[in-house]
Amino acid sequence: ARAAGITQAFPRKSRRLTRKRAAWWLLLLRRTDGAVALVRRPERGIWGGLLALPCFESSADAKAFAASWGVAVQAEGEVIHHALTHVDLELHFLSARAAVSLPAGPALAGTALQWIPPDAFEQTPLPTPIARILLNIGP
Repeated sequence: ARAAGITQAFPRKSRRLTRKRAAWWLLLLRRTDGAVALVRRPERGIWGGLLALPCFESSADAKAFAASWGVAVQAEGEVIHHALTHVDLELHFLSARAAVSLPAGPALAGTALQWIPPDAFEQTPLPTPIARILLNIGP
């Protein structure tokens, strides 16, 4: 740059990326034995390949999915803001309780639910905000 006499052109300002925003509703579906329903996220995309709570685009979708399992959403919990490199997530938590002998229900986007007991939460590959919630829930 000095030899070419163009030092004033450097450093070049990079194009500023536009951060996206997304709102997700996460269903914390727990059986009475404490196990939580998790689903494997798609390999590509946010939280790729990790286990996470079932995720929906609206509260109504989450409630309809819970109803398909024969349970009702009992509470709408806190909202967590989680920033990733390219997107700001607004995570809404809904909770529902199910019996231990819950019959098999429908899959979520073709992916079966996995019931993970509380003593396995620490060893389960979870996204950070999901891990924080699961490790801090009571009985």
